[in-house]
Amino acid sequence: MDCFGVKRYLRVRISAHAGMAKVFKLDQLLLLIEDNGWQDVALSAGNIFFCFTLVPMLRHPGRPPLLTCIPTGLALLAGGFVFATLHLWITALTQTITGLQWLALAFKKSHQTSADLRGGPHQIGSSILSASLIKT
Repeated sequence: MDCFGVKRYLRVRISAHAGMAKVFKLDQLLLLIEDNGWQDVALSAGNIFFCFTLVPMLRHPGRPPLLTCIPTGLALLAGGFVFATLHLWITALTQTITGLQWLALAFKKSHQTSADLRGGPHQIGSSILSASLIKT
């Protein structure tokens, strides 16, 4: 359906429900994204998958390197803008959310101590014990 057909269809649907409260229905949303529907759904499904895979990183006490988080977050935000200009609205939204998650990772406070970075207190204690056994 071309752009004018979509507008005409929506005008007829909205005028048919003039007595009822104007509620944005799922079929109207699907009609709006019909032109590039399968691309929008496929790309947004991938972005939603990446949103869920980032949740454990957000909950982890450590923080990934800034040179990973910041460029990735900015690139995803730029990609979200590009998808919006292509009228792939759901993809633009989900990609922007993923980009914001990466930037949240960049600015998250790290709760790691220096002992955690070296392998934890158990590893330090075992290396001291093994060094004392070697001397005897």
